[in-house]
Amino acid sequence: MDAGDSPEAYTQLGIRAGVESYGSAVGGSVTLEYGRREYNQGDVVVDDGSGDPAGVTTIDLYSDFNYWKIWLLGSWRISQKFSLDFMANYEPENHTENIDDSAIGFASLHLIWRP
Repeated sequence: MDAGDSPEAYTQLGIRAGVESYGSAVGGSVTLEYGRREYNQGDVVVDDGSGDPAGVTTIDLYSDFNYWKIWLLGSWRISQKFSLDFMANYEPENHTENIDDSAIGFASLHLIWRP
């Protein structure tokens, strides 16, 4: 992936693998991705206006990071009319600047009735 000329231009490379299995009553999948994002731009130069070179600072707006993407999907057919579906995702990021580390995730569980 490449963001091109965006102010947030970056290059990202990852590897993804998964396993899935589906039977008549139970099925599911697990997908894992591990990768790295490196920003190409995003530096801001701040000048305090004093004319002194010591008053000029460069600030990195974005820090490079390694990431994981973890997906879990599952389904259990309880009976002819009912099934239980599960979905979960977790995406932690490990940045070069520890203060930028983050993680997002969610999970859902659905009980489905088919008349």
